[in-house]
Amino acid sequence: MAALLDFLLFWIGLLCNLFQVVSVTVLLPALFVHRARSWAGKGLLWAACAFGCMACVVGASMIFTIWGWPGLIFGLLSGGVLLVPLGLVATALNGQWVPCLILFGWFASAYGAFQGAAWAYASHGKIRSGATGR
Repeated sequence: MAALLDFLLFWIGLLCNLFQVVSVTVLLPALFVHRARSWAGKGLLWAACAFGCMACVVGASMIFTIWGWPGLIFGLLSGGVLLVPLGLVATALNGQWVPCLILFGWFASAYGAFQGAAWAYASHGKIRSGATGR
């Protein structure tokens, strides 16, 4: 199981690092251009999915490292919803603050990218009022 988690951490981490570079250099500036908001929103939604997957894999890795199989099975039986919170609790209770901050950073990146995508979708369809007031 540890080899599988290491494999997933490497490849998803590589993908997420690519998404971070593209998000900061291309997608975030494109949010300020009205015509580019729809594709920027789509890109941020994909980035949010990748960041969420990374947070889940890091959470599962932390749970498995600290609490073993019982903690991982409990986290997976919850539908995967508890992987990140349990990973945060496991690392905080064990005094491992750096992995706790890394896991929180991936969660915050996923949440921020999703909020950016939601804002882009919501504001893309708005019509700007001109001099006529339409």
